[in-house]
Amino acid sequence: MVIGIAIDLKHPFAHFTTSGITADKLFPMLWKAVEIGLGLKWMFITSDWASPNRRFICLHKNHENDDNRHSLVNRANIFSPDQRYFYFVSDVPHLIKTTRNCFSNSNSHKMTRKMWKDGKDISWLHIVDLFQEHCTGLYRVCSKLTRAHINFGLFLCMKVNFAAQILSSTVATSVLWRQRARKNVISSVR
Repeated sequence: MVIGIAIDLKHPFAHFTTSGITADKLFPMLWKAVEIGLGLKWMFITSDWASPNRRFICLHKNHENDDNRHSLVNRANIFSPDQRYFYFVSDVPHLIKTTRNCFSNSNSHKMTRKMWKDGKDISWLHIVDLFQEHCTGLYRVCSKLTRAHINFGLFLCMKVNFAAQILSSTVATSVLWRQRARKNVISSVR
């Protein structure tokens, strides 16, 4: 994508929509686009994490440092006079959906994840409890959450706006507020 600094300009330079392509065929296509870069300084290449794209990125990895297979992948642009590096990054909508899907499978749905931070569980059941207690009445703390956000199927798991609403600051603040309210009730009962 070409983005202007002094003017409002945003335009993708190259876009490869593929179906059934292999990484070996994608490799020369990308480097041909980099070669005819029209004097533009490449910074990054964005893709989703489909299997051919992951393989394509692995073709660019420095295999001498194979200790960390999750390391950041960058590559020198051989067509650039200053040997400038560009980076491979995932597109933001897929990152948002992946985060929400991993979160939803933490102690719920498929039960394929058990997430935690600082020794505390991160569970989808926190969102379910929040929805059942505070998002179904007349006065709701999370006005945009619906039952479809909580119990989503195959179609809704692909909707970025549903994932963004679950991961919003409103929901995060509501979960924290709910936890603090419970602690206050427990301490007053003691």
